[in-house]
Amino acid sequence: MGRFLKVGSDGTIRLPSRSDLLHRAYVPGRGPRVVFSITLTHRLLDPGLLGRIIAEHSATWPHITVLASDEHVYAQRVVECAVFNRVNIGTAYAEWSQFVDEQAPLLMELLNPGGHGAHSCRSSVIPVGLQTLVELDNTGPRLTPERVVHLTNCKVDRLRDYLRACNDLAEQYAAEARDLEAVGAERHEVEVEEAAARYFASFADLLGEAIALITG
Repeated sequence: MGRFLKVGSDGTIRLPSRSDLLHRAYVPGRGPRVVFSITLTHRLLDPGLLGRIIAEHSATWPHITVLASDEHVYAQRVVECAVFNRVNIGTAYAEWSQFVDEQAPLLMELLNPGGHGAHSCRSSVIPVGLQTLVELDNTGPRLTPERVVHLTNCKVDRLRDYLRACNDLAEQYAAEARDLEAVGAERHEVEVEEAAARYFASFADLLGEAIALITG
């Protein structure tokens, strides 16, 4: 690719994208291969729709696999190679990049439309209930503290869990922005992470106000 890329703490490499989608590459522990991967949704709502998408997708993108695991849906391009070299990796990456920029956004919209929580959430951090609040905040009128209290049935312990998750997400996105800036990533890539950090910091403030309404 002509420049150094940072290997994350999870062993994956974040790849640049014209469409600002988060996708990564990693080398699995078995066999000489590289895997390009992107999460299409963190919560599969319609398995039947997924089946139709896979059937239609396989003809257009035969080398890219769409698979489901624990309600998550991923697209992957696996490159098998006896020796890693610029030709085979570069050819596969060119096809993968085209898929990420042209097809992945359409699949994401079909599988799970919404805002930040629909596609770019850290699945190990965001509780499902918080994802729902984020989607409501992005797809309808902005949530108010009163509305949050109503939607969560005044369960302050749950709101505190959501608040901790939001603060974690804000820190993760901010750290990702700093890491991208440090390795010389395009400015628009950094701005995507910065915007997500600001969003979750703001949402944390909203949850704090909701908690204050309950606790007085």
